[in-house]
Amino acid sequence: MKKTILLTFLSFTFFSLSQSSGSGKCFLMDNTDDYLTIPHDASLNSTTAITVEAWIRADAWSPNIWENVIVSKDGWASGNQGYALRTGANGSLSFNFSSGGTWREVTAANVMTTGKWYHIAGTYDGSNSKIFVNGQEVGNLSFSGAINMGTYDLTIGRASYLVGGTRNFLGRIDEVKVWNTALPVSSLREYMCKKTTAAHPQYASLSGYWKLDNSGSTVTDSSPNGNNGTVMNATQPASGAPIGDESIFIYNATPNLSLNWTGTNPDSVNITSATALNSVHLYRIDAAPGNLIFPNISPVETSHHYGFYTDADVPFTLNATYYYNQSTLVTGNEAFANIAGANDGTGIFNGQGWTINTTDNTFTRNFSGRSQFVLGIVCPNTLFNVYNQQNLCTGDSVLLENTGNSSNFQWHNSQGAISGATNNQFYAAVSDNYYIVANSGICLDTTVSIPVVVNQNPTVQFGSIATEFCDNEADIAVLNSSPFNGTYTGIGITDSIFSAQTAGAGTYTLYYNYTDPNTGCAGIDSTEVNVFAAPIIPTVTTNGLEICIDSPETGVDYQWYMDGIAIAGATANCYTADSNGMYSVLANNGNCTIESSSAVIDFVSLEEVNKIELSIFPNPTNDYLHIKTNEKIETVLILSETGAIVKTFKGTSSEIDLNLAELNAGAYWLQVQTEKGTKVKSFVKR
Repeated sequence: MKKTILLTFLSFTFFSLSQSSGSGKCFLMDNTDDYLTIPHDASLNSTTAITVEAWIRADAWSPNIWENVIVSKDGWASGNQGYALRTGANGSLSFNFSSGGTWREVTAANVMTTGKWYHIAGTYDGSNSKIFVNGQEVGNLSFSGAINMGTYDLTIGRASYLVGGTRNFLGRIDEVKVWNTALPVSSLREYMCKKTTAAHPQYASLSGYWKLDNSGSTVTDSSPNGNNGTVMNATQPASGAPIGDESIFIYNATPNLSLNWTGTNPDSVNITSATALNSVHLYRIDAAPGNLIFPNISPVETSHHYGFYTDADVPFTLNATYYYNQSTLVTGNEAFANIAGANDGTGIFNGQGWTINTTDNTFTRNFSGRSQFVLGIVCPNTLFNVYNQQNLCTGDSVLLENTGNSSNFQWHNSQGAISGATNNQFYAAVSDNYYIVANSGICLDTTVSIPVVVNQNPTVQFGSIATEFCDNEADIAVLNSSPFNGTYTGIGITDSIFSAQTAGAGTYTLYYNYTDPNTGCAGIDSTEVNVFAAPIIPTVTTNGLEICIDSPETGVDYQWYMDGIAIAGATANCYTADSNGMYSVLANNGNCTIESSSAVIDFVSLEEVNKIELSIFPNPTNDYLHIKTNEKIETVLILSETGAIVKTFKGTSSEIDLNLAELNAGAYWLQVQTEKGTKVKSFVKR
């Protein structure tokens, strides 16, 4: 028997898309030689007004506010010149520019923490300099004067002028922009969480726009000015900045805020909060999530997905309601609808545990932080169970089963679809590779292939053994069983020894089993034996010269013997001895024989018997034997070696010639009966 093994094969559908949607990529600066450099250009040297903005996520802060430079085009080799947006000192923010040979700096202390994305900006309009975090002013400086510009290159991630150290930023930077105007707070908020396009009200003032999405060694400028640059060692992971194609927002929200997006898509999103929050942005990305993997939810809505962002510095709970309405993705597949989301800005989308209400066509979920999410389908997984071993033997089969909740199945092997195999179960009995293609609605899943190997059973021969036994026979071994080292089973057989005495009378089937150690496949052969009951051992008693069987059995024949030689005609239940000797009786029931113990007779006078002289010649003989005695011969018996009477002759004198031509060659007994007794001799027939 084969041991039962349960194997489970779970087939997942993985779904990944390009890296251009949403915030796409960013640049990671984690060393002193990681930065981007943009060659000097006059378009980046506005002297009357300026805005510098970016999304950042710091991994660590340096001790001083000026040590983690985000954007730099400053230097002082030829006098103080240029501008810089920088941070450090436990998340403090600084915007610095030169005017009249003096650095003008506006700062805000401890406005950011590590590991979180922030939108930061520094502006100067000719009379006021301000800094913003997430669209909210956190510092300002009143000053009037032109900005002193130099010819330094613009760098992202470290200082342009290296005297005093590289002043590297440690973390991620995305969506860097430089404007030759001071953007109003309304524009900062409007485009904080969406891409800058020609629809931007200040687009004509855009000096440089580095989305940081393109791969390779070149940094592409998406403004009209073509200020492309060079990547110096920095790497490009997926960004987690909250950037879409459209956005709506609310600032200084009172409790019970409600932010509702209807748009032109069949779906919509509503965000509510019972907590007063500084700001909440709800944005739509007009593509499927990029650079993301969905191990559980696939396919997903490819035309768009949503996200929300808040800079709340107090514990809060946002309630999100997603109205999927008549989404073509869900229609007909509502039972499998779900939401995939990324909560932490890392860009890894997975199931978020939204609650579906098919009556209202909604999903709902509470959040305590930012998230992006997309409508998707949780296609039923194809659970591929294999019952029993996959290495089979001739005549075996293995049950292959899909225990998932797909509605349609088609089993395949190396030849293609298996005709008629469209149930969730399939019994494989032929060597091949098997797999399932299962679908429910738009969900289609193909499992891995499962190899099934069918091995040949060994050819087994029981071996040689007699087919009939008496229950008083000695044990006997089976000979020539093949292959060697098999196992014998059946009544009366142990190892290769059959015991008729153990089995007792009856008909038995004996088996020889052999299991191939390489394949585990077994073969079996059998033979049938009959065991007959032997007669009861006769008990004999003597009464003078008469010997009798105490309790003769019905249906049993008896033959008397003297000194191991059958006494001709002595087949009755009693026999009167005429010579001294050892007498016994052989019982025969037609199938088996058994001999009694011997009875000794020593009462017959031996004097007359000893006077009988008997000679035979020639001995050995061919066809004739001459017998001569000193007494008249009455009867001559020819007996086999076992005592059976072979031939009988009558005598009339003391001599007789016997014709033995009919006898086979062999040894025989000659029993001569005279008036005075019986004489026995042996002879050989050639």
